[in-house]
Formats: sequence, C-alpha cells, structure tokens
Amino acid sequence: MEPHSELRTYGKATTSIQNLPNELLSAILYVSIQDLSPSLNRVQELSTVSSHWRAVAEGTPLLWSRVTGDDPLRAVVRALEKSKDASLDIRYDFTGGRRSITEVGESLRAVCAHIDRWQHASIIVLWIPEGLLEDLALRTAPRLETFRLRVTLWTDVTLTLFQGVPSQRLKELDIYRIATRWDENQFRNLRALAVTSNGVCGPSLAELLPVLQNLPELEELTLGPLQHPYGDSIDGPSQQPITLHALSSLTIEGGGLVGVVDIASCLRAPVCRNLKVVGEIFREGIPLDIPAELEMGVYHFIPTIRSNMEEGERVTIRVTKHLQVHGETSLAKLLFFAGSGALPIAKWMMNNIPGRDTEIELTVELPVFSKEHLVSLVSSHPNPRITKLDIRLVEHGGSSIVHYLSSPDSALARGGAWPLPYLTGLAASDVDLARILHMLRARARGTGSDGVIGPQAISELEIRSFDTDSALDGDLMLEIGKFLRENGGTLIGHPGFL
Repeated sequence: MEPHSELRTYGKATTSIQNLPNELLSAILYVSIQDLSPSLNRVQELSTVSSHWRAVAEGTPLLWSRVTGDDPLRAVVRALEKSKDASLDIRYDFTGGRRSITEVGESLRAVCAHIDRWQHASIIVLWIPEGLLEDLALRTAPRLETFRLRVTLWTDVTLTLFQGVPSQRLKELDIYRIATRWDENQFRNLRALAVTSNGVCGPSLAELLPVLQNLPELEELTLGPLQHPYGDSIDGPSQQPITLHALSSLTIEGGGLVGVVDIASCLRAPVCRNLKVVGEIFREGIPLDIPAELEMGVYHFIPTIRSNMEEGERVTIRVTKHLQVHGETSLAKLLFFAGSGALPIAKWMMNNIPGRDTEIELTVELPVFSKEHLVSLVSSHPNPRITKLDIRLVEHGGSSIVHYLSSPDSALARGGAWPLPYLTGLAASDVDLARILHMLRARARGTGSDGVIGPQAISELEIRSFDTDSALDGDLMLEIGKFLRENGGTLIGHPGFL
C-alpha cells in the first residue's frame, strides 16, 4: 500500500471534514499532534492528505512551532521557516547517543538562531556543543517561560544567560552542571528553580542565597550538590538563613551530610509542605540515630509539616526496599533517599512528626526486618500510637515480630507492658500461622495494670502468603478467619477463609 494512502482515502471520503473552516481544521490538526514526538513527522503526514489540508497545515505557523532532538536537521530548518513568528517549543535530548557531535551542533545552531522566539526550551546533552554557550549568553529570550539546560560532562566555562537581561516571563529554570553567573534581579518571577553545580565551579551556596532572596514567588526549589567553600568540615562559617515565604516544595540532592546541613540550615520556608533529601548522609558504623547536625539542619521544617495535619489524621511512615523513607500526611510529605540510614530516619520521623495523640501507620518493605529492628525504632518514643503495621514485603524477621506482639515485654515497664498497645491492623507474609493465631488470642484477652495500657485487639488482618496446599495451614486460616469474625474483625486477601 502506498505510504499515507489511508490518510488520503480518509481525507477524500470525509467531505464534512474537508469543508470545515480553515481556522477549525487548523485547531483540530494542532490538537492531534500534541502527544507525538517528533511531531514534525505527523505534520508532514497530515500535509499529504489533500491539497486543502496541505494549504491549511503550511499556513498554520503554530503546527511547526515544536521541534525535538528526534527531528532531522532538514525538518527542523523547514519548521523554523514555516513557524514564521510563532513562539517555539524546543525539546532536545541528545543523551541517547543517536546523533553525532556534528549533527547535534548543527541542529542546536539552527534553533539557537531563534532564541528570541523560544517560549519553552529543554536542552539535555552529554557535552557542550561548540557555540551553544555563546548563543545563550549573547542572545535574549523575551518570550521564554520555561528553560532547562542539563549537561552530563561538565565544562569550566561560566555562563551568563541571555546577556543578563531581566526576564519577566520566565517561571521555571533548571540548570544542571553548568557554572552560571547569577544576577540577583534577572529572574525575579521564577516559580520553580533547580540548580546543580558541577562540583568544581560555582555557584556556591553563598553566591546563590542572594538570588533566592530576590525570588518572592518561588514555590519549588531543587538544589543539587553545590560548590562548598569550606571543604568537608561542617564547622565552617555559616550563612545567615533567608526566608522564602512562598516556597512549598524543597528538594536537596546529594552533597553528603555537609551539603544537606548547609542548605537546610540556611533556608526558612514557613509554608513548605514537601521536603525531599536525596543522598548518602550517614557515616559508616553510625548507631540507630541521625547525626545531630542533620537534625539541627532539618528540624525547623517539622512545625510546618505538623501544622498541615488535620485533626485526627494518621501519619504514614514507610521504609521502601529502595531505602527511601516517607513521612506523609494528607497535605505534607517528608522524603529521604537515605541509603544505609533508612531506619534511623524512620525512627527520627516517628519521634518528631506525629503529635502526642496522632495515630501512626508504619510500613516496612525491607528484606530483613526483625523484632530487634522494631524495638529499636520505637524504643525512644514514650508511647507511639502505631495503629497499623504493614510488613508484607519483609522476607526475614516477620515471625519474630508476631511473637514479640504476643505478650508483655518486661523491658518496656516494670512488670511488663504490651508492645504497640494501640495496634489494630496488621499485614504480613510468610509468617507462622500458629503464631498469628496465638498472637490474636493473646492480645484479645490481654489487659493492662498499674497504669500500663492493655493491648487493643487486632481487628484487621491481612496475610498475603501461606502454603495453600497444606491442610494444616488451611485449617489454621479457617480458624483465624473464624476468630476475627467472632470478635468483629476482618481477614483480608483470602476469600476462601473469610
């Protein structure tokens, strides 16, 4: 079949579409290419449907206004011509190795000749092509609203963007591994800013703070490893903190403990609801406590997170298999990519985020999580109100936790106290069903004494994995389901045993 013959047939057969006013047909064609990359191929295909469609397509500059790194140079040059004075959407990602150095350079030179028409631009490259930084420095971008420039292999050239001319329209700026000379008043209307140093050339935190202080509308801030003028010492001269009144989301990426503490200590964000810390911030051999420096740096964010909790709301703390630690409420989130410090961070969150009477839902997805780990997590809290414990993805240690929950612990109080006395929900896998049944019965009849809180009965139990071919396990599941029903509880996940 001849290429695009279906499109031609469709165009000839659909008289009503052919008779649409040019303005309406133009709008329909524009909507049809929005999710396509490269979109220029689709525009050219649509142009072959009929002479009418070709005339409309070639007479609609907006259809040619988006160019990508997948578009061949000839198509890019044609699009830049056909788009006339329309604002441009540039989406270049050359990190896949599909283009040669020459091709990348030629394509970027073509679009950089029209920087004055850029509205949205994203340029992601492995290296800096010849002439790119000069074009970005010597030309102005009066229409630019969002700009991303990311380079994998850093350069020691310092960039001044767009002649340093103030940009009123720019709302989002992302600069990665490019040393940039900042003007305090150049981008005053930014709503989102992401900056990562190349580790050798600036900006340093000291250079960046005056810029941040002049961004009254900044809502999202991402700071990667910045040049640190004091080496690896955490005792270097500190910067005076600045307040970002509109900031609602802060991400600190990498930089180790020194970088995280430096950045967090220097920023005050009274409405920040989302804090994300990415990077290895724990020293080797550290006990189950976060470094005092880190607590000092990030603790001032906690009151804001607490203030965004609704009355009676449950806090969710989740430790993932990727060593991420999430502390969440319905309106706020604290996230650490903690590496070896996942459990210390979870413990710190448990001690600091929930209020005195706040319920906690604890989820642990680590391969190994035992009774000893659980005890360490809750030991420093006077009485954590953990109402749900989810250890479904724990491969080793689940049975020891079930056994621990089955009787008072003499280490918790004189004469013994029940562990996790507020617990009413449990989700587990690959645990001894006989221990599960014993634990349910023990907590149902357990009592407190001498001011010690008695345990709540488990009212919601989820068991995801057991030996379905074992008659013994089958009988135990039936017994567990029956016990829960008789006590007003629920067994989740196995309809045959409910």
